[in-house]
Amino acid sequence: MRTKLMALIYLTPFAVLICSLAFANNYPFPHNATYDYGILPTEYNAQDVQTIYETWRNAYYEEQDDLARIKFDDPNQTVSEGIAYGMLIMVFMDNEINDTQDAFDKLWRYYNNFLNDNGLMHWKINGFNEVVGWDATSDAEVDAALALIMAYKQWGETQYLIDAKALIAKIREHEVNDNKYLKPGDAWDDKKNPSYFSTVAFKLFAEIDTEYTSFWNEVIANSYSLILAARDTTTGLVPEWCDESGTSDDPFFKYDAIRVPWRMAWAYLWYGDTEAYTIADDISSWIKTKVSHDPSLIIDGYNLDGSVIGEWNNPTFVGGFASGALVNSQHQAWLDSSYTHLLLFTGEESYFNKTLQVLYALLATGNMPNLWGEGSGQNTGNTDNNAFLSAIFLLLL
Repeated sequence: MRTKLMALIYLTPFAVLICSLAFANNYPFPHNATYDYGILPTEYNAQDVQTIYETWRNAYYEEQDDLARIKFDDPNQTVSEGIAYGMLIMVFMDNEINDTQDAFDKLWRYYNNFLNDNGLMHWKINGFNEVVGWDATSDAEVDAALALIMAYKQWGETQYLIDAKALIAKIREHEVNDNKYLKPGDAWDDKKNPSYFSTVAFKLFAEIDTEYTSFWNEVIANSYSLILAARDTTTGLVPEWCDESGTSDDPFFKYDAIRVPWRMAWAYLWYGDTEAYTIADDISSWIKTKVSHDPSLIIDGYNLDGSVIGEWNNPTFVGGFASGALVNSQHQAWLDSSYTHLLLFTGEESYFNKTLQVLYALLATGNMPNLWGEGSGQNTGNTDNNAFLSAIFLLLL
């Protein structure tokens, strides 16, 4: 859907206008969305998100020929999780200025350049050529599939939906076990990682993978049940890893688990899931009391009982906790101060910190709308107009 410059020079000014309209994205950033559920910060500016995005892209996005990758903590390496995060960011940040579709395609092509025998990306790659971490991690596939679904709505190309359906089928076959729990990857299932449970994605899978709707509904139910069973009853904090009963040998809330309130808030904002609300709300109620309503006192690690094991105040934890506050208006003041503090991290930070800062900011400002459902308050898009204008454009050539 990209305009060919040489074709345009032969068209009339009216035809050029038609072409520019026909080949636009359907939902350009900023989306100006108000979600069907939850709240947003009292004051926010899309330019802040743009600035965070530009810092992230300049520091961590790299191209080579027709491939692109997201640099890991070791900048010579890339992890599949980072590719999926990059795809999510590109699909929601696209507009005439950012022009991210080509970057999205190159990231997806990189994913497919390093597939294992199950057709899933090996989890760590050295540069653009060598697998150094074998087998797949399921959070990468889940996020990549969701990004492909959003890409189909954003750019209107059917191949994205075809690819999404194929990837969902591989997740279903290789990364969900017989008990309908998401495995941590395709090669092992000793423990479960609650931060991988993207119920917002599973909801979409249930709509798209139509022969297996009940399958995905069971995965959703099990995901919520396990998180509720595993969390501390006082703090609401969830362990990094646990078994299917919720029992954990690693009772810590660290860099994996901090994504739980973000994923739960995301599910509530899009779908209003009551379980997601409970999980995010309880964590938010605890943390704002723990730090006396001062987000600068948040640190990067806690035992499940709330005792401190971390050291640093950083975007990953400030933004993760801020995301949880999006579910309940009782957290409005806490959300406002936390979001303001999140914006203070203006440097390149690190791969994980900066990448999650972009994703947190997108969600918190109404710039991660459900393009599949076209929820309330967001830009309505121009899919029908694009189909009509595309036809006119073809006639003009």
